[in-house]
Amino acid sequence: MSVQRPVPTRFALPRKDHDMGDSPSSQRSQGPVRLRPFTEDDYRTLISWVPTPEALVLFSGLAVQWPLTERDLAQRAQDPEIFAWTVESATEPHNDLGHLEIVRTTPTTGRIARVIIEPESRGKGLARELINAGLGSALALGLKRIDLNVMVGNEPAIRTYTRIGFHLLGVNPEHPSMLQMTLDLTRMDVDPGLIDEANPHE
Repeated sequence: MSVQRPVPTRFALPRKDHDMGDSPSSQRSQGPVRLRPFTEDDYRTLISWVPTPEALVLFSGLAVQWPLTERDLAQRAQDPEIFAWTVESATEPHNDLGHLEIVRTTPTTGRIARVIIEPESRGKGLARELINAGLGSALALGLKRIDLNVMVGNEPAIRTYTRIGFHLLGVNPEHPSMLQMTLDLTRMDVDPGLIDEANPHE
């Protein structure tokens, strides 16, 4: 896998009444996060965060058979339209907190995929920071719209995306177990100084 440059992680989102955690009563966020390129050195850590078949379905849908393997991750890394990062604490480098991917579907649209927070950090309000980082990355890629699929019944994830500004489109006709959501990035208030113009794959 080629070396990727880190991308900015701060994105101006509307303030909400509740912190973006698993529930309105979740603890305050652990603080800002940043993205670093996801490499083969991260494979085992990510696999450890997906310990059951149910967890794999929430992470990747039905596209991958249990168990998730390093080979699965290596094959996915070969796709030039998939951009993957490890989410780490901005104040504690290599304190890995999660994983996030963006799949570029057209030159100006993309899809957030394979979002996960490491087990010990769940319920602490990190979801907002993690998605914040992903949206900054989408802008760095020149994307104007971000879509995503979320499993029907995954209410914590649906709440998180809705509070950020994603709109629910309905059931995915090709995958009835998934809901489709979308966000128009051109309507968000972004500080241009926070956007890296470089392609993360370079």
